[in-house]
Amino acid sequence: MDPKGTICAVSGNIIAIQYEKGFHYMGCKKCKKKVYDKVCERCKEENTETPIYMFNIKVSDGTDSVWVHVFADQGETILGKNAAEVLQLQQTDEVAFKRAFEKPKGSLYTMLVRVKKEVYEEKEIVKYQMVRMQKPNWKEENKGMLKKIETYLAKAA
Repeated sequence: MDPKGTICAVSGNIIAIQYEKGFHYMGCKKCKKKVYDKVCERCKEENTETPIYMFNIKVSDGTDSVWVHVFADQGETILGKNAAEVLQLQQTDEVAFKRAFEKPKGSLYTMLVRVKKEVYEEKEIVKYQMVRMQKPNWKEENKGMLKKIETYLAKAA
């Protein structure tokens, strides 16, 4: 396996979201690197911190399921809100906060996932990280399927 990992295309449903131990970190608005003491180590700018998503989702394609690590933009795609909005819900409306993480369960997505082997505590583990995700474009997928059927029928004739 490539040291940078292998990118796999997956079409699957979200069956669980792990957020109880935290769903965000405070990162730089520009580069998204974690901010310590209100200063970004990469950009060297002060007071640029903003909540950025970081949580795990369990994805199933009908044959198996895996836990996939989700960051920033993919979190917004899944929850439909930015991390600051969800953090505000956590502080003001516990029911709406929990609902934000329950609502996406069962949703189907087309995803690009990086699969990478790493050594952790002298054991080899496989990590899955979301690269990109989107809701399926049924119109385009149907066009592709119709072309395949037409090709098949033309060969059969």
